[in-house]
Formats: sequence, structure tokens, C-alpha cells
Amino acid sequence: MTGKEQIIHGRGFFDLAVNPDLKFNVFTTWHHPSGVGAGFNIKFIDGFKECNSNNCNDPTNARRDVASYTQGDLFLAYGLKSSQGNTMITAGVNNLTNAQPPIIYNGPALNTDSSAYDFMGRMVYIRLAQAF
Repeated sequence: MTGKEQIIHGRGFFDLAVNPDLKFNVFTTWHHPSGVGAGFNIKFIDGFKECNSNNCNDPTNARRDVASYTQGDLFLAYGLKSSQGNTMITAGVNNLTNAQPPIIYNGPALNTDSSAYDFMGRMVYIRLAQAF
């Protein structure tokens, strides 16, 4: 032990996992009385610094910028009302632009952080829901 104080930077660095200055999700849905609906989700994670050996306390240690990440999801829906209840048919695309997670060399797995980024890539789906 060196007896020197160690600073954990946290925000803006990868010392405590992905903790950028700015991170947000924007989600909205729209539904018309005719049964047509749509919605989208945007996920944004700002860039941050990563240090060699996960040690940002040593100024001689190499630092690098990790790029920001934006992912968008989109869906369209149509609802049918009948005597049996409501049926909703939804088609959508998750990760519309096929955004790949940035490389984080100190990441816990696969050179990135699965707790913050989507590994699936673009995914198209159709969903059928019935409410009785």
C-alpha cells in the first residue's frame, strides 16, 4: 500500500461503470380513436473517458474518449374492437439504426458494458395482444 489517496472520478469516467454527464430516454406514444397508434423511444448515452488499467488517478496513464451512443425504436399499432374484447396488432423495430455499443476495454464483458448498451442490434417484431 502506498498510503496515497485514491480518487474515484465517477461521473464522466468509467471508474464506476458507465456514468456519463448526460444520459436519457425519451418515449412517447400516440393513439387515435380509430385504433391507429404509433410511438418511439430514443435512448442517449453521452461519451466519457476511459483510463488505462481503469486508473485515472495517474496523469501519465493513457486516457481515451468513449463515443456517445444513440439508439431509436419505432412502432406502429392498430386496435380492433369486437364482442370478444380488444385486439392490438403491433409491428416495430428496436434499434432502428443498428447502433453498435462503443468499445470499453475495461468493460466487464465483451469489451463494453451490457448494463448500459444494447447487444441485440436491429430487431424487427410483430406482436398480437388480446384483452378480454
